[in-house]
Amino acid sequence: MSAAWDLKLADMHCHVEWRAGQLFWQLRHPDAPGDATHLAPISDLTVDHRPVQWTRLVAAEDTPGPNAAPHLAVTVEDSSGRLRLVRHFELFAGHAFARTWGVVERIDNDEAAVPVIEDAAILHMAVDAPDTVTLLHVEQFSWPYHKDFFSQRQIPLVPNLTSHELRMGSFPAHYTAPTSCAWVALRAGRPDPSDETPGSGRGLVVGIEFNGKSRLCAWATPAQAAVDSRIDDLAHPLPPGGRFEVPAFFAGCYAGDWDEAGYATQRFAEAYVHPPMPDERYPWVQYNSWKYGQEIDEAQQLAVLERCAALGIEVAILDLGWARTIGDWRPNPAKFPRGLRPIADRAHELGMKFGVHVAIAQMAPDAPAALEHPEWLAFGGNDYYGAGAICLGHAPCREWLIDSLVRLVGEEHLDYTLPGAVALDRHDCIHVLLGRGLLGPDEAFVVGYTMGAASSSIDGELLETFKLIAKRLYPRHYRMSEADLFVFDLGYQAGARSAVRIDSLPLEQQLDVPIGTLREQAGVDVATLRALYAAERALFPGSPASARLPGVGVVDSAA
Repeated sequence: MSAAWDLKLADMHCHVEWRAGQLFWQLRHPDAPGDATHLAPISDLTVDHRPVQWTRLVAAEDTPGPNAAPHLAVTVEDSSGRLRLVRHFELFAGHAFARTWGVVERIDNDEAAVPVIEDAAILHMAVDAPDTVTLLHVEQFSWPYHKDFFSQRQIPLVPNLTSHELRMGSFPAHYTAPTSCAWVALRAGRPDPSDETPGSGRGLVVGIEFNGKSRLCAWATPAQAAVDSRIDDLAHPLPPGGRFEVPAFFAGCYAGDWDEAGYATQRFAEAYVHPPMPDERYPWVQYNSWKYGQEIDEAQQLAVLERCAALGIEVAILDLGWARTIGDWRPNPAKFPRGLRPIADRAHELGMKFGVHVAIAQMAPDAPAALEHPEWLAFGGNDYYGAGAICLGHAPCREWLIDSLVRLVGEEHLDYTLPGAVALDRHDCIHVLLGRGLLGPDEAFVVGYTMGAASSSIDGELLETFKLIAKRLYPRHYRMSEADLFVFDLGYQAGARSAVRIDSLPLEQQLDVPIGTLREQAGVDVATLRALYAAERALFPGSPASARLPGVGVVDSAA
């Protein structure tokens, strides 16, 4: 059996096929070398030493994406009946770019046998190469490789020579060779003779949306030039219900020199990957304490803030040295006996934002979490100021880190959170006050309500930026769908009608207060909730979250 689908927008054409147990893809555009890429695999995984065969086509949904651009989601299952893959493809209005990503999910319930994903390809791409094709990449920062940070390298892909390997992402800080930014460009023709005489041609750009370790190989045969990107050193167990996200990448077409490749990428990235900050002053003028090294304390930094204010500084950052140790993200009591709140509060009084440096992927061997869970350390040597690397692929370690950062932001009055943000325990209380469950639409309504209650601090541009982030940049499991965003808007409407900033109420300290009394204190309008919930049930009759919404008597209950 086989199937094929085509996404078209202006001159951009993305062709997708399912056959022989694999998914394949191809791009066509007048600016692509040879007018098209070759048909290439897009779903190859290795599990328990065997390539996965996607033998069952479950569904293919063609739905409009941003600005009504085409979006295709193909769902397939493997021959063992254990794994399901959902592969997404999308095009973009006004940009000759395609983007694709995948999610693998464990669908059986056998807890005795846990499959391990040992290899996952991010990208395969090949183009005709009747003549030389040149690859451009840009090196990234490396401590021990001090020669020339962010240098551009042009590599001619010569047929039958050894492939070129580029290491990308979070290779150890002490890796002794250069690594590359997660972006490359291909162009028909030879490297530029000089900076004064740039070459020009038809080409492709590729961006790998993955900050873990990956390797991209590029080579040529007499018939084609090819690139292949794979996750490095992968060993990802999938228990029942477990998920694995195949990193996204985008590919675009351009015609011109290398500058045009960069311009095309920048225009696309600012429109869809990383929208500009909703503040015309951004990037903010920033003070960073690193000139003091780790010899910082409260009195010193309070004095510095006064000088920062006189200079017009907009953001103050405490760099390494404020915490007890790397991996114990609590203020050092010898340096900051009152915590960081006095620093944060004074920065805010002076009109500045306040933040801290956190090396989230490192932990010192004497940190409490390292002593209690030595298995969390993926590398126990000196990777970063005496600290080793932790394994963020390990769920308990990852959950500990998230909890630590949430506590840090809440307790120490750090910025970089949107108005209406609340700590998790208070957030759970708001779920109860509003009579919401724990499904996606429930979360969307509660987030909308807390932000709506803080709407005096949120302009329209900031609100739309949040919705864009929630839809496109959140981790995939937590992203809001169009339906979720509609429910978010309902919650925002309800919160905006309240005269009380619910995010500022210490609800978690009032667990013995009757819920009706708490609703009055929090400004929750039960009549408004009743009307909005009725509208949600009518609009989404098949939604489990809507079906479980409380009735009038439950919402009105004061006990």
